[in-house]
Amino acid sequence: MINLTLIIALYNAKKTIRHVVETAKRIPEIKEIIVVDDGSTDGSTEIIKSIRGIKTIFHQSNLGKGDAIASGIHARSHNLVLLVDDDLRTIRPLHIQNMIHAYVGSGADMLIAARERKSIFDWLTGERLFDARVIDPYLGVMKSSGFGVEQIINYAHRNKKVKIIYSYGIGHTFKYRQYSWGEATRSYLVENWHMIKFFVWEHTNRIKIN
Repeated sequence: MINLTLIIALYNAKKTIRHVVETAKRIPEIKEIIVVDDGSTDGSTEIIKSIRGIKTIFHQSNLGKGDAIASGIHARSHNLVLLVDDDLRTIRPLHIQNMIHAYVGSGADMLIAARERKSIFDWLTGERLFDARVIDPYLGVMKSSGFGVEQIINYAHRNKKVKIIYSYGIGHTFKYRQYSWGEATRSYLVENWHMIKFFVWEHTNRIKIN
């Protein structure tokens, strides 16, 4: 059996965070769950404070997804790390178990659980499993990457073996159902900007590591 640290970057996901954490707690291989609350203001903080058996890290303000994941990686107890988004309203234990089973024995350095069909966005999905020692040199640039964090992780694995599987039935919660129209629109614009910015960096070798 392998030992995993699960890291969840949390920001304003009060409707889904308990479900994601409780689902993960049912997986024997997950020995540690780290939830990094990145300055939530919607009540998510109170929810994770009420959940026993997890490690919590609190950012006083919203520093971005990249900074939250970097905080979790720095605090991990195990080198094998699983990342799962905070807004997966329909994630089930089987989804996580399929990731672990596909990774073990595959010889892959990283496994990505993409959405239900092949697309150019497969490499940007948040659900992935890897050895965090590959990422450690990149924690500095990861902190400033925001929603471009997946590109940083991809960049770290650019010369390594990556396996992609497809997870059926995992549903994200649309931001328009979580926030006001204006807040959701702003969030999507920022997210897309970060992705574009670090996509360019990734493909022009401009990323500097620690």
